[in-house]
Amino acid sequence: MLASLIENRLASDIHGRPLPSARTRTLLTLFRNALAVIISTITIMIVLSEIGVNIAPLLAGAGALGLAISFGSQTLVKDIITGVFIQFENGMNTGDLVTIGPLTGTVERMSIRSVGVRQDTGAYHIIPWSSITTFANFVRGIGSVVANYDVDRHEDADKANQALKDAVAELMENEEIRGLIIGEPNFAGIVGLSYTAFTLRVSFTTLPLKQWTVRFALDSQVKKHFDLVGVRAPVQTY
Repeated sequence: MLASLIENRLASDIHGRPLPSARTRTLLTLFRNALAVIISTITIMIVLSEIGVNIAPLLAGAGALGLAISFGSQTLVKDIITGVFIQFENGMNTGDLVTIGPLTGTVERMSIRSVGVRQDTGAYHIIPWSSITTFANFVRGIGSVVANYDVDRHEDADKANQALKDAVAELMENEEIRGLIIGEPNFAGIVGLSYTAFTLRVSFTTLPLKQWTVRFALDSQVKKHFDLVGVRAPVQTY
């Protein structure tokens, strides 16, 4: 009955009720897997008892075996405990874009022992929970764009800054891009100066996972407006 309830909760609803959230689906899947193991074990014991097999020695043996296994399964226990805490803290869910160590990809599968992440190259990685010390989740809350543009130090700073503002103004006129941006852009002015260049900065707050779309569109507009007024990038010297 419990398994049926879980399957029904996970399945799409033909009556128009909302589908479960990613976190709900993840927790239900983990609960279903754990429940299946418990029910299977109890069922086997009951069947053996019904057909006349004395399960007392089995239970005693299982206890001794469990003690022996426990010494060699500390990593497994750590995997499970870490996974449980990450889930209760809503750290990541199926479908999230995450960075774990050097890997960045989409979470495709989560079990009580590990998480499966697929990179944009197609490579699929199985990562034990216990090996995860820190990770970044790009789907939580908001996205951010911090764009720095280096300009030749001999250029007029006011002209370059105005060209950047004109580029952002045209960007904000694009309704599709504007809908991805939260609030207004922040112009920081000159944030760096070297022998060859000064650096202008503008930043945005965006919807989750939309920061790259905004950045690509911004770079295109900045290139266009810098070219219109003749603002040059610094010459690279080697």
